[in-house]
Amino acid sequence: MAKKQFFLKPADLAKIPSYKRGGWGCGNMKLFKTSDLCAYVLTTYGEAWLQKKIAAREKREQRKRKRVEEAKQAEEELKKKVKALGDITSSASNAANIGIRKASASEINQIRKEVKKAFKPLMTWEHMREKRAPNGCMCTARVYRVDQAIYAALIGKPHDPMLKSCVKLGAWYSEWVEADTVFGGMALPRGSGGRYNSNSQLGISTSSSKLEVKYCPSNKTLSVSAYVCQDY
Repeated sequence: MAKKQFFLKPADLAKIPSYKRGGWGCGNMKLFKTSDLCAYVLTTYGEAWLQKKIAAREKREQRKRKRVEEAKQAEEELKKKVKALGDITSSASNAANIGIRKASASEINQIRKEVKKAFKPLMTWEHMREKRAPNGCMCTARVYRVDQAIYAALIGKPHDPMLKSCVKLGAWYSEWVEADTVFGGMALPRGSGGRYNSNSQLGISTSSSKLEVKYCPSNKTLSVSAYVCQDY
């Protein structure tokens, strides 16, 4: 937080006085005084440098807010078109009328199966040990050469294959989606194998059912992130 707020590098933070807050679950957390951070920035980089950084960040935030607002407007316009033309999920001709390339059910289910397959090697106790996360961790499965219309269907927006109602940050579109929407009612992926078939205890956390589903249109990469933990 301090690094982001004051535009500092790890090498800078190492030179600033800090203290650690103890207690269960705190981890390796360093805390800094705001006065120390301000003093370091002003003496090391100067006020002009700080003002320039703040102005650049504000421009980025304005562009982000503009993209979010444009996405909301596009989604409302699409809803009006869909309502006027009827249910596009049951009419291919209506989909064509508003320029929609609708992904077929077989295409969507095939990608869902590939996502489940990509999660399999991540759902092992060996992977948890490598991540030093015995209680669970975020795991990301990637599938390549995925059509944009399929991504739209996976995030619950089959009427928007151009992703006009989505916000693109950098190279990726990103949406938090319910697991049931992503997998379309299929059984959620679970681990398998391992000693005494112990990997079968691992699965996507049911307490946090939303998954982060990202898509990079330049190389057609689909990324699905979920919290994997022991789930009896």
